Amino acid sequence: MTQLKYNWLLEKNSIDYTLSIKKLEKYALEVAERKRTPFIWVLRYTSVYTYGASFKYKDILQDLPAPSVKVWRGGGITYHGPDQVIVYPIVPLALFSGDLHAYMRFLENWVSNICHVCGIHTFCIQGKTGVFTNKGKIGFVGVGAKKGVTMHGFSLCISNQGESFFKCIRPCGLDIAVTSLEKEGAVVSWEKICDLIKSTLIYYESAF
Repeated sequence: MTQLKYNWLLEKNSIDYTLSIKKLEKYALEVAERKRTPFIWVLRYTSVYTYGASFKYKDILQDLPAPSVKVWRGGGITYHGPDQVIVYPIVPLALFSGDLHAYMRFLENWVSNICHVCGIHTFCIQGKTGVFTNKGKIGFVGVGAKKGVTMHGFSLCISNQGESFFKCIRPCGLDIAVTSLEKEGAVVSWEKICDLIKSTLIYYESAF
């Protein structure tokens, strides 16, 4: 893969999901038209459920305590909130030979490496997207691309605050518990997780 100049955009406060998606589409178009340097956007959301192309109504188990939004990405329903970190690389898909599946594997490896640094053993399951531990799913991946630029990315559960929200759904259509860095024994601040996201990407710099 060709090396790429890229920037970081780190949000300090939780932001509204719908507003962020409008920005995401704008940013992707600007990168596609070479009006903006490719970058990696790190953020967190106010509480929201999102559902993609694979969503099935049976995956909602009870009334949702937060708004739900249909999104342009693969995958089923999931929850986002201030207890998670969201990472959206907005870069040319050509870095991954135009292959969304290769991009997804890249993201899963990135999440796994963050967890490894925190002393957490993770694994992937063939045929299931995301990153898992023996206690449940800790990392979620949902991707898309527009005009050859990647959109969406991964979310990583930091604390246990979102546990009650996840119990209302079958995340990504799976009958599986959701875990977090905190539940696995690693308590990290927002500043620390942002540092880990940046430092662990060094292992994959060849992709950029």
